[in-house]
This record gives sequence, structure tokens and C-alpha cells, in this order.
Amino acid sequence: MTLDDLIAHSSTVTTREDFAKFVHMMTLVHKNRPREWRNATLGQFLEGLSMFTADLQKLFDEAQDPYDLEAITWAMAANMILVAITYRSELTE
Repeated sequence: MTLDDLIAHSSTVTTREDFAKFVHMMTLVHKNRPREWRNATLGQFLEGLSMFTADLQKLFDEAQDPYDLEAITWAMAANMILVAITYRSELTE
């Protein structure tokens, strides 16, 4: 299992059970391939998640994507957590 596998799997997350499996898969990648994680510590990961969540509206606006951020799906939650592995904000700094 690699980070690329997680990326491919994130768009298939549609239920709570899928989300739980996705998060478990993340733990396997973190354990077996920690160098793929830019934000490898819990603190770095949570900061990445926080920054990405704060930047979401700006990112969607720049991409001209009309996504309703108040209608988050399990797949979106999976993608938010996935992006937090490597995200460094250049928008909120």
C-alpha cells in the first residue's frame, strides 16, 4: 500500500464504513512508508488538516469549482485527511 493507492481509493469513499477502512489504510501507509508523509507527526498532520480546511474555499474559488463546502461527503472527508499528509498552506501564511 502506497500514498498513490490512498489517492486512488479516496474517491471511492461514500459511507462511514468506507471512511473507517480508508483511515485504517492510512495507518498502514504511515507505518510501512512513513517517508511518503510530509506531515509525519500527529502535530504536523493536524496542522496540515487545519490549514487545508481553512484554505478550502479559496482553493475551490481559484479552481472555479462550485462545490458546496457545507455539504461535505465521506469522500470529501477522506480527501481532506489525505491532503493533510502533505499540505503546507501558502494561502493562510
